[in-house]
This record gives sequence, C-alpha cells and structure tokens, in this order.
Amino acid sequence: MKLGTLLSAFACMALSMGFATPAKAEDPIKIGVYMPLTGQNAFAGQLELEGIQLAHKITPTVLGRPVELVIVDNKSDKVEAANAVKRLAERDNVTAIIGTYASSLSLAGGEVAERAKVPVLATSSTNPLVTQGKNTTSAPASSTPIREPPPRPTPTRPSATRRPPSSPTWSATTPWASPTSSRSPTRSSAANSLPI
Repeated sequence: MKLGTLLSAFACMALSMGFATPAKAEDPIKIGVYMPLTGQNAFAGQLELEGIQLAHKITPTVLGRPVELVIVDNKSDKVEAANAVKRLAERDNVTAIIGTYASSLSLAGGEVAERAKVPVLATSSTNPLVTQGKNTTSAPASSTPIREPPPRPTPTRPSATRRPPSSPTWSATTPWASPTSSRSPTRSSAANSLPI
C-alpha cells in the first residue's frame, strides 16, 4: 500500500468511526505523530517521521479537508511516550495518532490513547500486546508476529542410501601426522626447545 493511501485510509477511518468532532470543510484534520526523535531510538524515529511526512506531502488533503500533522518527540522514553499521547489527545485535540517506533513506547502510549478513545496506528511495533484487547490501536499487517512455518513433509524414500562420513586419511610421507608416529616433541635440549 502506498504511503499516501495509508495516511488517507487512516484519516478516513478515524473520521468514519466518529472519533472526529464535527467541523467545517476548511478545518484541518489533525493527526498526531509521536516518535522518538531524540534518545536511543532517534535514528529509527527520524526515518519513520520522514516516511509519514512524505505520505503527507503526497496526500495533503482527505475528503476535501487539509491534513495537519502535530509532531511530538517521545524522547525514546516510556513516560514521555505516555505524556506525548496525553498531550496530543487532550491539548492538541487530534483526530487520530500515528506512532511509535519500539513496542515498549507503543504500549505506554497505547494505554493513554485507549482511555482517551483516540485511534492509534502503531507503525512498527511487533509485540502482540500493543494491539491485543485494544479497541483503538491497530497495526499494519507487516508488524504482526510471524508464525512458525508448517512442519516439513517426511521423505518417502528411506535415507539408508546415505554413506557415513569417511574416516580421516593419513599420509605416509608426513610421519608427524600419522597416528602411529613415534616422533613426538621433546624438550631434551636447547636446540629442540620449541613450544609444545
């Protein structure tokens, strides 16, 4: 799915589910974005933010209304992630929220979003607890956990045709490599004092 289409679909879903307040046609649809822009996850958070901004550039309007991104740094911290979602939901009155990188941050922010009844699109969280039992949090199909592949079918031919690995062969020209060689390193003189 293209980035712009994903952003549009998410905004339409939030509007159609009744999460948005009635507004005039010129009023923007506010979508909150909370990403780790600083801290240990800053690099990945910046990349995700650039993808979201690209999608916004491709699709700046939805249903004839402009889309406004409200971006908040969650500082790669669980407490800050929860505070960021609280700010987006209560102070900025966003229609929906996109974020965040790292399942631990999504779990912290998701609890706040669930209480505020603001839909969240978890961008790259792989922990199933991010969406499990939540009414307002969803994740793209690519972030759902991977199941084990089905077992391989058993072979129909017996495997008795395989030969056991051959035993090592010793060369007669190298007496020190022979298992029956009588030469062994000794420390009898200074000339023969090689490390053993």
